[in-house]
Amino acid sequence: MSSTESSAEISEGQVAEAKVPLSTSMVLPKIKREVNVDPLSGLVNKRNEKITLRFHPIGSTPAIAPKTFKISGFQSVAVVSSYLMKRLRLKSVHLYVSNTFQPTPDEKLGDLHEMFQSNGELVLGYCETVAFG
Repeated sequence: MSSTESSAEISEGQVAEAKVPLSTSMVLPKIKREVNVDPLSGLVNKRNEKITLRFHPIGSTPAIAPKTFKISGFQSVAVVSSYLMKRLRLKSVHLYVSNTFQPTPDEKLGDLHEMFQSNGELVLGYCETVAFG
């Protein structure tokens, strides 16, 4: 059976498998960055834009002025923690989202803002020692 006969036997619904050698290179299409909107909740992914943070001191930890900052949603919690340690001249800082839980250092601020914002701001409580539990 020749190759022309075998290709003639393939119907429209079938896909012919082409064997490509491993030495063949491919050009991958460039991925376009778009604003991600969750179809169920309708929330926009905040990683691509600046978000507002409001800092709230807990206990006897000194307050910083101004209390609100704008930061990129791509930044992690570790960036905010290191900024507060330098600004307040502390050896360690514990951050709490809305005074309820302590986020992991690799958590993105845009994700936290999307889930736990209050009046368009992400409220972060901070203290030098462990405050809750």
